[in-house]
Order: sequence, then structure tokens, then C-alpha cells
Amino acid sequence: MINSVTEATLQTLEISGIVFLMMVLVDFFDVRTRGHIKEVITRSRWNQYLSASFLGVTPGCLGAYVNVSMYMHGFLGLGGIAAGMIATSGDEAFVMLVQFPKTALLLFLILFLIAIPLGGLLDYLADKFKIVRCTDCEMHEVHSQDESRNYKHYFTVHIWQHLFRNHMVRIRFSIQTRLQFLLNFRLGSD
Repeated sequence: MINSVTEATLQTLEISGIVFLMMVLVDFFDVRTRGHIKEVITRSRWNQYLSASFLGVTPGCLGAYVNVSMYMHGFLGLGGIAAGMIATSGDEAFVMLVQFPKTALLLFLILFLIAIPLGGLLDYLADKFKIVRCTDCEMHEVHSQDESRNYKHYFTVHIWQHLFRNHMVRIRFSIQTRLQFLLNFRLGSD
């Protein structure tokens, strides 16, 4: 049982660390471009579907983590995040690329092409049924100090106050849920 708890805790911390790093990465690029990346992606819903689906179809889970971070920062709406998740094959993409590369690439292309209109359909349904998406993070903004490369300001305001204290609190609850699920699953299979 102690091994199960230790393993579940380590996996949870690893995933939380990756999610936090992706949040920092998205925030950093948004700040460095003074909001230009967000402006391009949010210009139309189709830009969101294309961007999220492209990130989703890249092998591994990194694209999905970036999509979640972009959703939390208001880059993507419900349809965008859904399109990214539909296109995602996760770490299994590496196995597929080794075992059957041509079929895997065809599958990734199909997932990419299917994800885009399904993202649009989800946004249409969300609008029709008045489903409200998470609002943009109120704390996420580009400050005048960011333009002067004030890294102390960036670390204290963006990383510590915004990402860690605001968003990691939300992630903590999902960590607790994941840990409880893993423990229940492992204890039930012993």
C-alpha cells in the first residue's frame, strides 16, 4: 500500500509540475509578444480550432497541456479545447509511430480534420444551450513593466501571484481527486 501511495503521489506531482511549466510557458510567450499570440488565436474561432487541433495532434501529452493552459488564459474557448482533446493521441502516438508509422500519420490527419468541425459544433451547441465557458483569468494581463524586461516583476506578479497562487490552487483540487482515484484503483486491484 505504501508503494501505491508513493507512486501515485510522485505521478501526481510530476503531472502537476508539467502543467505548471506549460502555464508559465504560455504566459511567458504571451507577455513577450505583448499579447500578439493571443490576439491571433482569438481573432476567430477557426483559428482556435486549428491551433488547438495542431497542438493536440503532436505526439505526446505536451500539446494537450499547452491547450489546457491556453484555455485557462482565455486563448481558447470550449470548442477550441474540445478540438485539441479530440485530436490528441497522447503518448500512445509514439508507439503508433514506431509500430505502424504510415497508418499512424493517416490517423493523426483524420483526427486533425475531424477535430476542427467538431470544435465548431461544440461551440454552436454551447451557444445554443447558453453554456458558459470559464471566463478569462482576471489577473492575466501584460503590464508596462513586462516591456522593460523586468524579470523580478514577471516572477513575483505573473508566476508567483498569478500562476502559482491563483491557478495552482485549482489544480490542487484536481490533484487530490486524481490521487484518490489512483489509490482506489490500485487498492481495488491488489
